[in-house]
Amino acid sequence: MLEVKKSFYDYSSLLFGNITTIILQLISFTLIARLLTVEDYGSYNLFLTVVNFFVLFGVSWTSGALVIFGKEEFLKNRSIKTTFWSRLLLISGILVVILIVIFVFRNFVTSYVGLKNSLFYIFFIYILSYSLIEHDQYTFQATNKIKLFSLIPVINKILFIIMVLSAIFFDKSTVLYIIISLVVSNLATLLFSILFLDPKLIMPINISNNKISEILLFSYPIIFGALSSYVVMWVDIIVVKTFINTEAVGIYSLAYRITEYMAVFIQSISTLMLPIITTFIVKEKSEHVKNFCERLTPQFLFIWSLVLMPTLLIGPYIIVLLFGVKYIPSILPFYVLVGGGISRAILSLISPVLSANKIIKASVMVSVFESILNLILDFILVQILGINGPAIATVITFFIGSALYIYILRKKVNVGRYSLLLYNIPLILSILTMILIQTFILRLIMLIILVATFCLIIKFSNTFNKEDVKMIEYIEMPKIVKRILLGIMNLFI
Repeated sequence: MLEVKKSFYDYSSLLFGNITTIILQLISFTLIARLLTVEDYGSYNLFLTVVNFFVLFGVSWTSGALVIFGKEEFLKNRSIKTTFWSRLLLISGILVVILIVIFVFRNFVTSYVGLKNSLFYIFFIYILSYSLIEHDQYTFQATNKIKLFSLIPVINKILFIIMVLSAIFFDKSTVLYIIISLVVSNLATLLFSILFLDPKLIMPINISNNKISEILLFSYPIIFGALSSYVVMWVDIIVVKTFINTEAVGIYSLAYRITEYMAVFIQSISTLMLPIITTFIVKEKSEHVKNFCERLTPQFLFIWSLVLMPTLLIGPYIIVLLFGVKYIPSILPFYVLVGGGISRAILSLISPVLSANKIIKASVMVSVFESILNLILDFILVQILGINGPAIATVITFFIGSALYIYILRKKVNVGRYSLLLYNIPLILSILTMILIQTFILRLIMLIILVATFCLIIKFSNTFNKEDVKMIEYIEMPKIVKRILLGIMNLFI
């Protein structure tokens, strides 16, 4: 199928866009962390906590429907106009409600972040622009315009860096200026995304009540999932703010943001696989779905482990080099949060299979359970272990969530393996090595031993076989890249 043959170039576009975005995020991240005090950096993250609540709970819960129904419509009609305009009308109504809520609670919202009450409108402009950018971006994904999908965040980050540099040039090193920079870069990015929408795909305007009903029926359980996702992603910051202080929010947020940026690599695979797996299901190619879950997913986890393990060694030095000694307390929560990398990867890789099969309610139930568990653990552990407590709570939540996702996958689709959870072990051993051993040389030696042992286990466990080689040969990619990949795979067959 064309989607599979093109998958290397699509993933390359995604990965290039995401790597570029990560580099740009790291630049802006470093500039902001150095420009602001630790406390002001905490306030900046509190702003993100507030606006992301409205984005996730108010708008993003229907984004999966845009990809799924949009992809189905595109495969049938080479158009996405009905799904595009129906979902746009739906989120427009929700955004009006969000505006009213922010206006009514403007005093609480602004004071929580530390801004003047009169600045409440900044919150809504950010939410509006971000939501519309997301709508256009998922339209690109559903219509196989992966390069444009990947380019949008790159443009956004470039514009944001320009604004942050202007803060340095004009000596405007305040939280408010940085937040305004976010909003301005969003508005400019929105204009860019609108200009690149293909009129043939979305015109003429076609709003269908039936399509809105389909989107709502598909998505309404995700409202709870969106709230749960918010809790897992952002409640740590709220709890740290409640029980410690805003400065601690800044310390913890830096560690969390670094691991979030790292997760983009594996999330790129998830983004790419959703429309591909949807195509498999529409064309009744269930054997390809099984192959992804039981053959390709373990291989992705192995490769991701080989990325995370060395990151533990160099991470602390990078933190001090880029952000300064004031963020040394971020190192230990960084170690802990990296420990959730494999479980998070399992969640990301299984999620498109569940979404494409429209197994929404069970997924949402897991998300709700995760949020409750994360919240309870946060409240308990933050009082015992300080900022390391929420990090441990997050890792435990990811692990249990990934185990439950595998259970649902096996029950509903009859594919998946619990053995995926074993890929956590090499990473945990690496983290213990970093914590217990302080000498760099000894850490390096132990890490090499762990990596070598892990590679030997993979080689003798049939993780890679000759059928996988055939799949690589089928996918279109540059000959030199294909030769390298086949060479690596043959080492483990």
